[in-house]
Amino acid sequence: MQQFHPALRTRLQSYTKKQMKYSIALIILSACSHLERVQAKNGIEFEPDVHIKEVQELCLEGDADASVWTPILEQENLHPWIVNPGRVKILICGTNASFQGISFSEMLLSISVLESDAKEGYFLAQAWNSRRLFAWIEQVHNHSPYLAGEINVTLASLLEIKREDKSLIRAVKKSELPYEYLGSTEFAGLLHLPEKDGIRHQCPIFLQGRLERTPFIPEVDALEITAPSEDPEPQERMTLEALKNSHFTPHFWLVQTNAVHAKGPIITKP
Repeated sequence: MQQFHPALRTRLQSYTKKQMKYSIALIILSACSHLERVQAKNGIEFEPDVHIKEVQELCLEGDADASVWTPILEQENLHPWIVNPGRVKILICGTNASFQGISFSEMLLSISVLESDAKEGYFLAQAWNSRRLFAWIEQVHNHSPYLAGEINVTLASLLEIKREDKSLIRAVKKSELPYEYLGSTEFAGLLHLPEKDGIRHQCPIFLQGRLERTPFIPEVDALEITAPSEDPEPQERMTLEALKNSHFTPHFWLVQTNAVHAKGPIITKP
């Protein structure tokens, strides 16, 4: 609330919680207009709804049993990007960032998919945001599988998402192997969202940053995945169960500092 003009802050304080949610959401959404156009090297261009700079990101890149994820993707009319025989690429990414002066953290679990033009895209199976308001905006306005959660991202060493004091995903880099700088990287493509009320959505995304990488050492590094049986959120429960049952195997830690993340408008898929 301290981020807003005093007169606006006084007005918002008189609102009910529901009125405040809608009002702040409209303020944030209106601030997304007139952002600089994204022009990627692969020819993709779009007017972003969100364009965030100075993002700090830590990811686990690995693969998992395609026989578990293929039926899930086929229900979404998608096909897995097979990186190794019988294995599909998965990214678990945590970020620390700031939007309109409001700091937040996110964690996203994405599966690599093969687009019709043979390019790589991603299916966002589940996402979490440390700000309840941001998670609500993603759910309601962007049709995205977001939930609010307690997120811990320590650059280069820790990824964790907790909900209701229960750790769902926790990854810790304990090895002392240094990160290797791989240069500046860029990705532009489609992000596919889970079907909601019989409708499928997607949006263009753009990611750019200075990439560093180091191997995940199974004998030293740690990864714990928990899928609570009493989880009331079906998408979250299904995703965590699939992640465990598909024997997700991390291969690399990836770090990007001072990265740029941009997301275009949500569109209905044909």
